[in-house]
Amino acid sequence: MTKFHIKKISEINKDNLINFYKKAFDLQNSDAHNYVWRYRLGYSDYEPLVLLNENEVCGHAGLLPIDIKLNNKIKKAIWFTDFYINKDLRSKGYGKILTQEWMKLCPINITVCNDLSLKVFKKLNWKFNNKFLRKLKIIDHLNMITSFIKKNDSQNYLDFDNTNFSIETISNKNISEVIKLTDESTKKNSSFLIRDESWFKWRILECPYRNQIYILKYKDNFIILRLKRKNKLNGLSIIFSTMDLTTETLNLIARWGKKNKFCYLTFIDKDEGLNKFLPMQKKINFAFHTFNNIELDELQNNINNLQYIDSDIDFL
Repeated sequence: MTKFHIKKISEINKDNLINFYKKAFDLQNSDAHNYVWRYRLGYSDYEPLVLLNENEVCGHAGLLPIDIKLNNKIKKAIWFTDFYINKDLRSKGYGKILTQEWMKLCPINITVCNDLSLKVFKKLNWKFNNKFLRKLKIIDHLNMITSFIKKNDSQNYLDFDNTNFSIETISNKNISEVIKLTDESTKKNSSFLIRDESWFKWRILECPYRNQIYILKYKDNFIILRLKRKNKLNGLSIIFSTMDLTTETLNLIARWGKKNKFCYLTFIDKDEGLNKFLPMQKKINFAFHTFNNIELDELQNNINNLQYIDSDIDFL
């Protein structure tokens, strides 16, 4: 193993860091420059780590700092995100060393990961559950065909043909209403991912792609949609909802999506719910680590409010 160093990203030349992000994560120029927002830098002392080999950035362990309530106590935690080791340095122990150093940053570590990463975390004594599913429904096959042929850049979306639904762009006013409902729905719980005013300001109002985000008002609740194009397909993601999603609600959104030339609808749901709505679904590995057994038990059994808007799962 050659000589290496591990440093915080604040210690790395900005241009070198951006070039690394472009190459490692196949990011466009604007996305690579968004790392200050992406990793919520400035909210806490926590920041991503990079691996330097002969003074060249060759590895990365990203993070998102959050507050979490466990057993009625507010704690600091970090999401593990954007892990990368150069291909020529893999299977040589660098990944394990970088992960172990990352774990020392904060007492409570959490992540959403694929099966391959989960194997690594389990070797480092992480626990996990599969209480949530990522679900996807094809809205319209014809829209999929036309989406490949012609890109739809229109933001003049047709409204719902249902008086209970309306769609709005993001504003301070409707986000304030979302925050109020979120606080009311979680305050009775002893453990949950905290999404307070500071968190929504960062995650939504300061989001670099906020022009892709819309709010659906449904009766007295809100559903936040991200409208994005990936692999030449126009898709809808329900990234946050103040209500439990029902088949009726999802069908209404799917019909709206079809009318506005979207191809698919995706969202996160608890494993026991809505299994018949979407034939395409995959279990999510929610993994976590802490040396406190009480906190570990709370993470295992009582974190029930995971949504697309958490971690980096919506960035993918």
